[in-house]
Amino acid sequence: MNTFTFPLSDCPQDHWFYRRKANPFPFSTKPKTPDEVLKLAKQCLFYWLHRLLMGLIPEEMMWYIWALSAQYDCAIAVPAFTLYHLLCEPQFSGTYLDQLLSMFAPIPLWRGKLYNALQDQGIWNISYRKKQKFYCFFILRRHFHYDRHYDNLYTRNNINIVGYSKIWPIKERDCLNTLVSHLHNCNNPGLQVITGIERLSLAEEEASSSQNTIQEDLN
Repeated sequence: MNTFTFPLSDCPQDHWFYRRKANPFPFSTKPKTPDEVLKLAKQCLFYWLHRLLMGLIPEEMMWYIWALSAQYDCAIAVPAFTLYHLLCEPQFSGTYLDQLLSMFAPIPLWRGKLYNALQDQGIWNISYRKKQKFYCFFILRRHFHYDRHYDNLYTRNNINIVGYSKIWPIKERDCLNTLVSHLHNCNNPGLQVITGIERLSLAEEEASSSQNTIQEDLN
């Protein structure tokens, strides 16, 4: 039995664009055109990824998602119940997560989306432990534009909930493959996606099994 719903078949896609100011930018840079923003995003994307691989640091995560969403539709898995209550806390203001979410849309809008997701899926009426395992899949994208009249940059952002998981993190490869395929179609429409998660996981299981066999023989 599946513990996830993806993609949502009965949920209309939110095609409204949320207009936001373009800044802040990493390294205190000040790009003037959408092309300069994309160049900056390409230059620093793997820098922030490298920093993330060295250890999960909130600032690095914020700028990595900034660089990624400036170039591609990207997905984040959000603990809906936990994040909703975090967004209601006064001490949340000014954190890196607050800055990241505010780049895409006002915080009250995020609260509204999470509240509606929890309400629609009946999460308010289950145990606290199960609430913590309920995750939403968001697709994020920032499109940069130049306003000639005001001589500044602004963004038009997409924020769409495209699926749910009632037990996350999960090992259901179908869920991960479906999410990968959806992102691939968003960023490369018309191209066939290569789903290698099953083969990769199978190879890991075989390698683990072989290692256990060798260890047993040594003992």
